[in-house]
Amino acid sequence: MSLTFAAAYTGTLHLYVLDWDSTTRRQTVAVIDATGTRTIAVTTPFDQGAWMHLPITIGSGGTVTVTVTRTAGSNAVLSGIFL
Repeated sequence: MSLTFAAAYTGTLHLYVLDWDSTTRRQTVAVIDATGTRTIAVTTPFDQGAWMHLPITIGSGGTVTVTVTRTAGSNAVLSGIFL
């Protein structure tokens, strides 16, 4: 998923994941912005939900990309994106 910003933005990107139907899902979340790539591995059950908070810096007209990759379980999930 990519988000394009019309104006420059520096702040925190909040991501929420929730494994509604099992406790076996595992995944890796990567966020790419103007400063580089940050990766978070979700290696424990998140059937009660889990938050990730990442600082981002985007120039005017810039893009932040969020990629969620399944490492175990049926698929990968991303339940919410907040600025």
